[in-house]
Amino acid sequence: MDKEKNFVRILKATTTDQVLLTAGEAAEMFKCTSRTWRQWDAQGKIPQPIRIGRNIYWRNDELLEWIEADCPPRQLWQKIRKAAKNIKN
Repeated sequence: MDKEKNFVRILKATTTDQVLLTAGEAAEMFKCTSRTWRQWDAQGKIPQPIRIGRNIYWRNDELLEWIEADCPPRQLWQKIRKAAKNIKN
């Protein structure tokens, strides 16, 4: 299986009460390793994380929305989210 297909191969996201996910928790949700998750982050394949102090988190609700949008690359995802916010306002 090539890397892109592996990236898109996502086990259905489980619901969680957590608002923020660590790299390990996000990786577990996507059935990949933390190393792979961090590589995808460095390559701009996943949504932008947020930083709180030295800690890095991903918003669970944003990841679920991103999955629904077929996992676009970060730059496209940011444009989609910005356009959606403009429509709401």
